[in-house]
Amino acid sequence: WHLYGRKLAHWVGYFVLTLLVAGALEHQLPRVARHWQLALALLSTTLFAAIDEMHQAYVPTRVGSLADVAIDACGGLCAILFLLALDLQSVAD
Repeated sequence: WHLYGRKLAHWVGYFVLTLLVAGALEHQLPRVARHWQLALALLSTTLFAAIDEMHQAYVPTRVGSLADVAIDACGGLCAILFLLALDLQSVAD
């Protein structure tokens, strides 16, 4: 269970990070199309995950893992899909 809890924490953390980055980009780049804002949010959080895992590879008590980068990216992708669903709902209303 400990392993699953840590992986879930990765997913949730990057889900939230992607929401925050997407919100920041919406305010900082208001003239850029929404799909580009969301793509940049996903790209930046995935890049952050990769850099974090590379950093962990150099910490003696940690291990860098491509699987963790994939889990982090999946959390980010789910956040993007969540935001797109909210956007579609607001258009429908």
